[in-house]
Amino acid sequence: LSWKGALWGFMALTLGIILGVFINADDQTPLASLRFALSVSAWCVYALVLLSRQLQRVRTRWTTLLPIVGFILALLALIVEIYRLNISV
Repeated sequence: LSWKGALWGFMALTLGIILGVFINADDQTPLASLRFALSVSAWCVYALVLLSRQLQRVRTRWTTLLPIVGFILALLALIVEIYRLNISV
């Protein structure tokens, strides 16, 4: 995982969450809440990855698994959004 790539991705995810909060402020459906929870969870995982990298912690198995977990959470948020858009049409 490239440091610059992770940092740019983290900033893009942060911007996406902030914009999503403002754009979908009136959407109170359970799927929207699930999408938001998954996105914030992915953000927390990536924040932990970047923080552990900055602190130069001892590299363990979690160092390699956390980016994968963050990606899966972000992918699940995308799948929930696609499903939500398909059922509301």
